[in-house]
Amino acid sequence: MKEKWEQLKDFKDYQISDLGRVRSFKSNKKGRLLKLIVDNRGYYVINFCEDGAMFQKLVHILVAEAFIPNPDNLPMVNHKDLIKLNNKKENLEWCNNRQNVSHYYENIETASKYLGVSIEGNSFRAQIKVEGERYCLGSYKVEKEAAKIYKKALNILETKGLDKMIEYQKQIKNKFTSKYKGVSYDKSREKWIGSVFYKGKRELGKRFNTENEAVESVIAKYDELGIPYHYSHIEYIDRNLSSYIEYLTQRELLKMKFPLS
Repeated sequence: MKEKWEQLKDFKDYQISDLGRVRSFKSNKKGRLLKLIVDNRGYYVINFCEDGAMFQKLVHILVAEAFIPNPDNLPMVNHKDLIKLNNKKENLEWCNNRQNVSHYYENIETASKYLGVSIEGNSFRAQIKVEGERYCLGSYKVEKEAAKIYKKALNILETKGLDKMIEYQKQIKNKFTSKYKGVSYDKSREKWIGSVFYKGKRELGKRFNTENEAVESVIAKYDELGIPYHYSHIEYIDRNLSSYIEYLTQRELLKMKFPLS
């Protein structure tokens, strides 16, 4: 089948083909094929110069605008075979965000039975894809929990927009992130971890049910090793002085009952 060309509506000196190629007539009356660039999301883009200004456009969007009718004014273009660099007209289709995400997860090998959830070893990752960008919503032990998180994120995206969805993503991230030095969260085991490394050696690596227990263990290890407190530890002691004193008291009592050999 012969390659077809159409002039780009906003760039009078350029044409796009139904195979995803771009040519310029600025300095060559017969047309000069332009080199496509792969952006950091894995899509072909093309740079234009028009009236002294530079523009960058996604090639698959240009092909769809030139050759594929869009009577419903859908906002996105989907690659049917999931290959981002295959910008032939036959491989593209207009879609909305839900259709775009559904198509992606229905066709990847790691997909679970739930939309927006992929399988990674013994855990389930929830993530949402918006215009080629993937937004991770965390990993979970239970498949249904990952699906619930994804469903809420998609609802926020469709009703309130991308900015609000990103805010929700940050809330999820903060839920599993500690502000205290030496404390992290193990999502696969649903435990908080207290860790201390000193002079190249791991002095503490233990899991706890609560964040408070983890940070108190880190502070105690700092005391034992004579390491100056991190500012986040000082902040914790200031805010939780009574509970920390209780923790130290219990620790000293245990030492008396079970003395170290």
